[in-house]
Amino acid sequence: MSYRFHQTNTSPQRQATRDYLQSYLVDGYQPRYLVTLHYRSPADANWGSNPAASTWQQTPAYNYYTRRRNDYDAVSQDATHLRNLLLARYYHVPTPRHLRRLASRNRAAGHPPQPLVLVFHELGSLRTQYHSHLLLPHPPGTDHTAGSLTRDLNHHLPARAKCLSWRGIHVRGIAGGTAACTAADLVGVLEHPTAAFSVDYLTKETTGQHFSFDPVASAFT
Repeated sequence: MSYRFHQTNTSPQRQATRDYLQSYLVDGYQPRYLVTLHYRSPADANWGSNPAASTWQQTPAYNYYTRRRNDYDAVSQDATHLRNLLLARYYHVPTPRHLRRLASRNRAAGHPPQPLVLVFHELGSLRTQYHSHLLLPHPPGTDHTAGSLTRDLNHHLPARAKCLSWRGIHVRGIAGGTAACTAADLVGVLEHPTAAFSVDYLTKETTGQHFSFDPVASAFT
């Protein structure tokens, strides 16, 4: 989606989602990394020059992955698997059962749900297939930077998540604070976004027909 759409999409669904997510920032949620990832699809075979691409297009796999990359529920399923890998590696939550136990324990103590990983899906400007963005807090007990986390994710995840494209995983650092970014000056802001701007930007495709934020694939404790 273009920057212009980011600024002009005033749907009530987007506003409600943005307000909901901004409330977590105000309450203390501190995402520190914006992760962008793409999913394996027939488009990978056409990336650059690949003489086998036309052959693959005739196989059932081509149709299967084309449908899957345009199916929100299928993408959400893949994103949930990736989320579980991230929780186990960086946040001491080894299984989905442990995540449910943490959430149950916090509810019993009277604490409202708190986000750990927030997941968003977008179709992008070409509207051809989904890709995902994840907001992550800093992994406790580590000295990771955006660069080191990029290297670690690209080394660790592909062998454990066949759904990933070979195009690679990209990580950008997020500045602290809850002040909203006006988007008046967008030059470079996506390379060094604030948390508030990230939430604002990642809801840009939210309308009555499409919900960018995925509460199912996201992790709450």
